[in-house]
Amino acid sequence: LIIILLIKTEIFNDSPNIRSSHDNITTTSGGIALLVSYLLHALSSEDMSFNIIIAISIISIIGIFDDKYDISKLIRFAAQFISSMLILSIYTFTIPELIFLTIGIVFIINSYNFMDGIDMLATSHAIFLLSSFMFLSYINNENMLYLHENIVIVMLSLIVFSYFNITPARIFLGNSGSYFLGIYIVATAISLNSINFITFLILHSIFIVDTLYVLIYKF
Repeated sequence: LIIILLIKTEIFNDSPNIRSSHDNITTTSGGIALLVSYLLHALSSEDMSFNIIIAISIISIIGIFDDKYDISKLIRFAAQFISSMLILSIYTFTIPELIFLTIGIVFIINSYNFMDGIDMLATSHAIFLLSSFMFLSYINNENMLYLHENIVIVMLSLIVFSYFNITPARIFLGNSGSYFLGIYIVATAISLNSINFITFLILHSIFIVDTLYVLIYKF
């Protein structure tokens, strides 16, 4: 319903530029629908981490404002770093580990942001990652029902979103959606014992390599 309202009202529109992969003005900020779906479950669950809920909400809301008003990079990066540190504050890390992981999370968030303009790419990759998390968690007998339920809800939201995002896309994730997926996937991976650093790098390798290539090329 939220996706249809966004498309019909055209409150958030993305106009193509020289870096775009689309040619027509397209509705964006589909991430609002993902955020609402996530929050409806997360806020009703006593087991979900409050820090993670706040971190995901902060960065997604910044993304919504950026989709509409094109806010400064400084504010966007500040929100990304603050949200990353909120998630990491749940666990115990040394200072060097904290610095490395914070930069890593910000990198992952922006890797999704880079891929949003290509129909179904960010969406299908997120479905692949989350389904992989569920499979690995299941075969390792992790008893985290609340988190598994939340993953399923987000995956179902992505599947519905895919119907509108498939070529020719009628709506994009926007910064609200790409920021949401980036930080949600990292937060979920950290929360699951079956997902270690190497496993995550392998599963996310396509986006990592592509983002590094783009950054090096632009530099």
